[in-house]
Amino acid sequence: MKTSNIIKIAALVLLAGSALSCKDAKKQEIDNLVYISEASTGKVKEVILADSGESVASFTVRLAKAYDKDIKVKLTINPEILDAYNKKNETSYKIVDASNYEFESNATIEAGAVNAEPCKIKVKEFAMNGGQYALPVSITSVEGGIQLAEASRNIILILTKPLVQAAPTMTYVNAMKCAPVDPWRLELNSYTIECWCKMSSFPINNQAIIMSGADENEIYIRFGDVLYANSSGRYIYNWLQAKMHGSQYDTGNPANGGIDFQGETWYHLAFTFNGQTGEHTMYVNGNVASTLTTAATKVWIDQFAMIGSNPQYFKAEATFAQVRMWKTCRTQNQIKKNMYAEVEYTNPDLELYIPMNEGEGDTLHDVTGHGHDMVIGNNGGSSNVCVWKQGYKFSAQ
Repeated sequence: MKTSNIIKIAALVLLAGSALSCKDAKKQEIDNLVYISEASTGKVKEVILADSGESVASFTVRLAKAYDKDIKVKLTINPEILDAYNKKNETSYKIVDASNYEFESNATIEAGAVNAEPCKIKVKEFAMNGGQYALPVSITSVEGGIQLAEASRNIILILTKPLVQAAPTMTYVNAMKCAPVDPWRLELNSYTIECWCKMSSFPINNQAIIMSGADENEIYIRFGDVLYANSSGRYIYNWLQAKMHGSQYDTGNPANGGIDFQGETWYHLAFTFNGQTGEHTMYVNGNVASTLTTAATKVWIDQFAMIGSNPQYFKAEATFAQVRMWKTCRTQNQIKKNMYAEVEYTNPDLELYIPMNEGEGDTLHDVTGHGHDMVIGNNGGSSNVCVWKQGYKFSAQ
């Protein structure tokens, strides 16, 4: 065979090999995708912030399979995906101010690898003032020929500050109320009242924990009434009743399927009223416990009192935290999502918000700016001295 023919054949083989190699590379590109690993299983990732100092949030950019070239990825903080999430989930997360975090907006997946090094966002300690914050991250572009997986290009890093606080334990001698100089005369078409509450025991009926108004404006929430008995015929009082607008509803007989409240146990309690439907809903730990429909379309609120029973009835010790009154009927979703966290102090829907986290003293401050502070013992109580305990932790775990 002539040398020239051999050279031609070799050239054709190389050309064919090159074409096949290009086809393989193209196939690699088409069959491959770049995405955020955590976003493939969920669109949000919870980041628990440190009690103090800097916290680090992280996520990983990866390929569906390894590629023979470096892949460079650009990222950004994207407010649009957080706005969409808030609307869909009835949340109000805000983006952390840029001065309070450091974000590396580039990631590289090296040739032969499937993962880039973890992308880290360093979050400085900052005053949250009850606000809820998040960092919404998006992949904006990919250099290297690999396509972007649209469904997994976004991740929302939810920054969670554990709710750990002091709280006061009180008895009937500490009866108190928000005591305005003049009645509030607050007309509400809807409302929500919620708090964390822990009773030492349930020895008697009519241990009233929250009250306001009378008659058609009555809100009266208490543990026990002379209504339910156990199998021995003895009255029991470890159940919750709410008298609202001339009617009442409760959590049922603990001896017959109702909620069996236990002493020295924290419970999240919430009571909503929707003036458009007249419906009241009672929630315990975020779950619907009972409902009531009345003819009421509104309520007048002049004050807000706690521990209202006299010495004859309020025999137990009661501990409270995160007392809130909203001017709206909160949904179950909203209640559940905010049970274990503070809420923004200046939320326009809040009329009253008393965290009860001072840790000492006799004044419980309303953080809304509306001035509805409570003074322990100012509602006919005989003492403004109570026992404060530090370090109560409220979490779903």
